Amino acid sequence: MILKFNRAYQSITSLEETEINDFAIITGLNGSGKTHLLNAIHNGLVSIEGIDLSEIIFYNYNDFTVHNADPSTDGQIQSKQSIFQNKSNTFSQRLNTLRSQVINSFNLVLPIGDTQLGEYSFQHILDFERLLNWSEADFELYEQKSIIIDGTYSSEFIYNLNPHQTQIFESIGIYSPLKDIRKTIKEILDFKIETDALQILKSNGFNLQISDWNDQELKEIFSEFIAAENKYNYLGMLYSPEGIPLINDHLMDFLNILLSLRGENTQVSLDWCLAIKSKILEIYERLEKHLETNLDPQILNIIRSINGDILSHINVESVFLNLHEIKQAEKQYQIQKKQNEYAGYEKIHLNRAVHHLSEEEFLKHHGESPVDTLNRVLNEYDCNGYEFKQTEIYYTFGQDVQSQNIDIYLYNK
Repeated sequence: MILKFNRAYQSITSLEETEINDFAIITGLNGSGKTHLLNAIHNGLVSIEGIDLSEIIFYNYNDFTVHNADPSTDGQIQSKQSIFQNKSNTFSQRLNTLRSQVINSFNLVLPIGDTQLGEYSFQHILDFERLLNWSEADFELYEQKSIIIDGTYSSEFIYNLNPHQTQIFESIGIYSPLKDIRKTIKEILDFKIETDALQILKSNGFNLQISDWNDQELKEIFSEFIAAENKYNYLGMLYSPEGIPLINDHLMDFLNILLSLRGENTQVSLDWCLAIKSKILEIYERLEKHLETNLDPQILNIIRSINGDILSHINVESVFLNLHEIKQAEKQYQIQKKQNEYAGYEKIHLNRAVHHLSEEEFLKHHGESPVDTLNRVLNEYDCNGYEFKQTEIYYTFGQDVQSQNIDIYLYNK
């Protein structure tokens, strides 16, 4: 990246073009113009070649402060936090927009005869599987009628077929006979699975975990799910009182998205669902390849450095550290953990029918504590042996745990 001088600003009257890294530290004696240079960049009077201003985040001396105040009651903290957050939001939005433009250019297309099918060719066909579940007699009838027409266009052709054959071709706008109908029907079926997989990925923010469940987990509940008069209510019963899914949470997401796309009256089969699941990874990899080919390499590298992958939602952190908010998050985490531990005591020692998560399950659903997350970062970057320590919530009968406060402080180990 090249630092370029555009116009004078206070003590910055000239500047040689200077190459800088993605993360750069400006040093110098007091009064040498470090803050003036930052302000000049902030105001566009000094630019970084090829980098949008929204992508540049500045830190000055007093920004390296660990704050400990409630933003709702401290106007100065609230203002500073908003500045950091707005800049991060603007940058996140720009990256998401640039990426979305490329993703939207990814098209699934299947040429069929004189027409072509696309992602939304089937959106009004709810019983798609039934319509394309052809018997040998269906294929023989189609082939017999095709010979009579002898390949010429006839809008009457599809109306001489069985009703479900007529319905599917009328729905997708194909009226003339097709060669090798057996191969074509298989291609249409495979293509529909691809479009379903793509739409599920889109609806889930391109999170590949939507397919992170075992086939057996779906098989165990599928007959009850598909037979349920109200499928949303059925899925709602598969949650604990605390709102935790009693089945694989990614499978729960998959089924909810399927209902939102197909409607509650869908009669999709188990095999079809499993076929979609197996196709999701392939579509995901094709989308990745499309982005790598068509997105600006610099933007691609920035997204990777933020996300670790290039398809999940981009959320640039504001890097504003406020211990007050961390304490509130840590407190709620500890309360959830204590409540789960007490539920375990009730279940084991009092033989009560309560929902309890094992340590592994709790970590899966709630993640690690905010303080543990911070300490993992501090340890990774070896911040001179410093870590955070926190006080613990304790239970006293008759006292509301929400009235308790915890404290977080730095110590050198």
